[in-house]
Amino acid sequence: MKRILISLLTILPIVAFAQASASPVYRFMPLLSGYNVALTTNVTYGVGTTNAEFTTYQGVIEYSLTNNIGGSNVWGDAFKYGVLLPDSQGDYVANAQVCVYAGNTNWFPIATTNAFMQWYIPPAGFTNTGYFTTAYAGWPLAMSGYQPWMYPATTNTYPGYSGVFTNTITVNLYRAPAATPNGTTAEVGPAQPLWETTPGLSFTVTVIGVTPVYFQTNLPATFLQGGPRIKATVTVASYAFGQGFGTMLNQLGLGQPQP
Repeated sequence: MKRILISLLTILPIVAFAQASASPVYRFMPLLSGYNVALTTNVTYGVGTTNAEFTTYQGVIEYSLTNNIGGSNVWGDAFKYGVLLPDSQGDYVANAQVCVYAGNTNWFPIATTNAFMQWYIPPAGFTNTGYFTTAYAGWPLAMSGYQPWMYPATTNTYPGYSGVFTNTITVNLYRAPAATPNGTTAEVGPAQPLWETTPGLSFTVTVIGVTPVYFQTNLPATFLQGGPRIKATVTVASYAFGQGFGTMLNQLGLGQPQP
């Protein structure tokens, strides 16, 4: 019995140290359905916005909720809802944050055609595989592997952005409770979350020309107490010589450490 007790006393501090030193997993939850939303001056973008130009995860340039090919294909939404997750104690972590990346034209996919005239997005640093003999910048954001051609293929391109315009992006975040109006947690049928009509949090990010900008800010505890569901709207104002042009929003999302 004494040996068992001594063994437990020896092991317990090690277990406690291991639990205390375990690193949480950092989780990023995008509020975009891809990347590279082209923001036009004085237009409000968010869930449900049509004709918002963006890039899918596969590298296809699309216009949201719009017929893109022969009037028969309707693409998805450029924006989506986010949901904050509770920690192991059931509480929503107070150091959740919102992350914004903008102004980087290198995130635009560069498409070309192969010998069969199929639209193709070569990988970054790609040289020759029988169809090409020169190097391409390629698609730098592919998760794993590269599709040999885009399907459905589009010929959409992004506007040409200048290096002299100053743009201010305004991000508004709205909250909703976990439960739907019918009192259940499952979003089925016509029930929808009760979204705020005025933003619970607003902030701005300044983009000068095509210089990439990364911005993040912690979500205040008072904001987190308002409900775990979050959606965003985005507008941009251009100044100096940039009236009417706008800029690009490469990524927008929520970050949280998960134990």
